[in-house]
Amino acid sequence: MTAKTIGRWTGIALLAVGFLTANSSPIAQPSTASAAERSSYDPMMRSAAADRGAALARESFPRFLAGAMGRSGKTLPGSAARVRMTNSEGAVEFLWLERIGRTGEFFVGQSLADASAQHKFVLTDVVDWSHPGQDGRLHGNFGAREIAEVLPAHHAALMTAALSLHAYPSGW
Repeated sequence: MTAKTIGRWTGIALLAVGFLTANSSPIAQPSTASAAERSSYDPMMRSAAADRGAALARESFPRFLAGAMGRSGKTLPGSAARVRMTNSEGAVEFLWLERIGRTGEFFVGQSLADASAQHKFVLTDVVDWSHPGQDGRLHGNFGAREIAEVLPAHHAALMTAALSLHAYPSGW
């Protein structure tokens, strides 16, 4: 599988995970859902799970960089990090960046949404990372892994279908 194909599948999987995360709500629950299932849709629980995922991603970001770094000094195609950025109007945005390299105390990555846009960030801005496995499933994606823990099993199964069984590739 070429790097371009892996990158495309990674993008599709990330969109699917984002869609499932954004569209899981109490309204989608059948009236027969148990109290435990209904409480798992509490936005505060999802937020706490996402916060745990972001903490794991930040903690493991150096490991991600070491494993995903190519000879060019930037991460390999298909590898990306989700970072929290503040735009020129002061609004917070979350961007997926690829081709990440280090410049002094900062990291610099290329936006997946706009290949001509370069963004500078620090470790505390990292909220997640993703790296394609040899089987096409994704390593990292700690936010999705943590959120899946508080979702009903049928939603969690859909979310985790694109994820590797292990958060890190072997050898990392």
